[in-house]
Amino acid sequence: MYRPTSHSHARVFGMVALLAAVVVSIGTAQSAKTPQSQLIQEAFRGELVYTQEAGELQLTAGSDVTRNRIQAPGTLSLGAEYGLTAAWQVSLEWQAPTFWSGNAPPSTMSAGIKRAWMRLGGSGLDLASGVGLTFPLTGPARTNLTELESFVVLAANPADGALHIFVGASLGVLPVPGDGDADEAAGLVWHAGVVARASQFRLTAELDRERHGEVCLTPGVVWRGSSAFQVGLAAPIGLTATGTRPQLIAKVTYELHGND
Repeated sequence: MYRPTSHSHARVFGMVALLAAVVVSIGTAQSAKTPQSQLIQEAFRGELVYTQEAGELQLTAGSDVTRNRIQAPGTLSLGAEYGLTAAWQVSLEWQAPTFWSGNAPPSTMSAGIKRAWMRLGGSGLDLASGVGLTFPLTGPARTNLTELESFVVLAANPADGALHIFVGASLGVLPVPGDGDADEAAGLVWHAGVVARASQFRLTAELDRERHGEVCLTPGVVWRGSSAFQVGLAAPIGLTATGTRPQLIAKVTYELHGND
């Protein structure tokens, strides 16, 4: 298994710092009056800066399948996000393995809270941070690991809101490590992405560094049927020798507004 070295950790932090500097420089160069529109409701792999409006409920169903010669393992997920205020939201997500012919990972439930600060200091820069708790619902005792994750996201909207760029990092820790599985569940992840408007479609590209140092590029396309509904498909591509195998990710998202 790939084990990150201190040198690789330094490169990761350097890359995150560089990407964050680019987003900050673009965002702070903009005025708070720059048009801001939420081009997509959910990213395929990373976290977006947006929260739900007060009283707004967002429902998301997703599925991903990894293609290889032996089996086609995948994951089915169902999630909900609810806006407590214009800046605070809470979320729940259930994930379960699908299409596994061997030992499948456990089904999990995640609960989280997120806070957003939009238009920082009168600029075009947005910031969000949050924490989440993930715990297993099934699986043998050795996989029963509860994980606490914290994350932060920076974003800007250049080109009069026709583009959205974001960069973020998350750190997962195990309050109570299990039987040797801590390396599998805890670690640093960073991600960056860009979203571009193309009529009713949104073209996306995400780059992320996974927990054991693998780097993945995820191009995707999203169809916005309305301001409340979107359907998206993406195909992650592993860029390192130990990276993600070819995948297909599908997501469907619908928002229920407080007055619906």
